[in-house]
Amino acid sequence: MSSQSSGVITITNAGTYRIVAELATSNTTSANYTISIWLAKNGTNIAGTGSKYDVPSKHGSSDGYLIAVANFFVTVAAGDYVELM
Repeated sequence: MSSQSSGVITITNAGTYRIVAELATSNTTSANYTISIWLAKNGTNIAGTGSKYDVPSKHGSSDGYLIAVANFFVTVAAGDYVELM
């Protein structure tokens, strides 16, 4: 495997891989917001990989924070690439 750029991984050997993504985000506003992530293979979204996370709002002078972890299992051919969207 090799990483070409942030979030993109090119697979060298065919097989089924476990990909773990960890995302850290902060919220400086007074309203909660939702982030959505999913996995794509060769530029096409992979069905069933979507996850949504709620990022809490700022409280007083403290920003809201969220660390989200997502696990994906994907079967790929040599030369395929996967990316976090």
